[in-house]
Amino acid sequence: MPRPTGDHTFVIDQAPGRVTPRRCGERYTAPFVTPHSLNAPSADRARLVSLAEHLTAIGFTEDGLRTSGSSPARDPWSFASGDLAADGSPLSVVTRLFAHGVAVERPLAEAAFGTLSIADLEDLGLIARADHLVRPLRLIRPYQGLFIGSDLPGSQTEIVLGAVPASVTLARLTIRKPAARALDLGTGCGLQALLLARHASRVTAIDINPHATELASFNAALNSLDNIDVREGSWFGPVDGERFDIIACNPPYVISPDNQFTYRDGGLARDHVSRMVIGESAAHLAEGGLATVLCNWIHDGDWAAAIRPWVEQTGCDALILHYATVDPVSYATRWNMALRARDRQAFETTVQRWVDYFVRERIEKIAFGGVILRRRDAASNWVRALHMSQGAEGSCSDQILRLFDAADFLESPRSRDLFDHAYALVDRHRIDQTLSYTGGQYSVAPAIFRSVPGGLGLEATIDARALEVVLECNRNRRLRDLVESTAHDRGVPVSEVTALAGDTVRQLVEKGFMVPAVNGN
Repeated sequence: MPRPTGDHTFVIDQAPGRVTPRRCGERYTAPFVTPHSLNAPSADRARLVSLAEHLTAIGFTEDGLRTSGSSPARDPWSFASGDLAADGSPLSVVTRLFAHGVAVERPLAEAAFGTLSIADLEDLGLIARADHLVRPLRLIRPYQGLFIGSDLPGSQTEIVLGAVPASVTLARLTIRKPAARALDLGTGCGLQALLLARHASRVTAIDINPHATELASFNAALNSLDNIDVREGSWFGPVDGERFDIIACNPPYVISPDNQFTYRDGGLARDHVSRMVIGESAAHLAEGGLATVLCNWIHDGDWAAAIRPWVEQTGCDALILHYATVDPVSYATRWNMALRARDRQAFETTVQRWVDYFVRERIEKIAFGGVILRRRDAASNWVRALHMSQGAEGSCSDQILRLFDAADFLESPRSRDLFDHAYALVDRHRIDQTLSYTGGQYSVAPAIFRSVPGGLGLEATIDARALEVVLECNRNRRLRDLVESTAHDRGVPVSEVTALAGDTVRQLVEKGFMVPAVNGN
């Protein structure tokens, strides 16, 4: 399915669900870069290997930048840092040049790259000489032990971003387990493909933007990865008839009247891009394969009901993760924040045009989230819709797999009597509980389970009276025995504790805070 292009304005790409833009740093903020031609980088493996080795040797890593106080902001259009070091050291020079996109004096650049010359960097398409200065033509930033090359900020239609918040979110939600074949659809700079290449024997990376495929190939060479097959094409066309064990996709899901920017605009009306990609991802999964797709969707107040039809009848189990809903004005403002910094009048005109479009389309609420599919040949497939109190933090792969195991259990005949099984709480969570003082006495508020630190940001609120049973759960005692013991100790009917414990345990299992030891095993 080809993607049309058209005229519209430049916008910012921030993490789904984060409506408030990041503030620029007080010490230093690079100006918006004047548009220039997007030069093709060279994938000269020998010189790129030397460059990567040198960057590592001088401490140009995530830890090194944090220690030096020069980590760039995650906002792709802000170069803010706490204090941009300028001590003339190789790390300082490289950081200014490639992490912050700042021109440096030529003598400093010549001394900062070891055996690589300025001519080498020019041949690689990374820098240009201008009088006594060397200016960057590309950003290179460390992420998760990788080096990620991307374009400088600009308003070019085919601009390719690096490890921006949306792509980081997708990386956190993608399943990390050994696989024969993996697919990165809409690869951009190749970030997902690079990460998938660590645990998949073969990775296919697709993008309709030829400049993106050039950058993806460049980054594969820069990181010495030989198992990535980069293909140019529209949507799933380049892999027609192929199946994959893992799929990761950050599609151009933005809902708007515009369709120019390749990384953002899919060229389909309303939320049809998200729906189409979810359906096609399901069709390209091998049996047991898992796909993670970031998406936006329209709803009228019930976010789960709106997206459920997208995943039903796909032949896949589906975990729907929702982590924000915004109104049309906030949505339009959020996606045009960079335009506001450059041209206030154009920003206001664009936001109004977007809002007018939402009114015409009767769009009242837009949800942000992700859908994780697992192909499974079964008489019927389950669908789970969970709300995240915050965006994903850190790798969530193990937690997501636990949620799939939990849903399998809850949908199976084994769960018909929850009380026949033993249960155990999982590590890395906390319970928050408060006391409220009213009328001369304290009352106990519900207990709230939360994952710590990070994770999917799931929460489970349970009746405080059930907490005693939950905290006694272990793999050696069936839930029925714990309920009967608790009822005896409290001097209340077993049925009363049973009603409390059943709903509580089901919720804690569904949200991954507790796992069943089926029949005590």
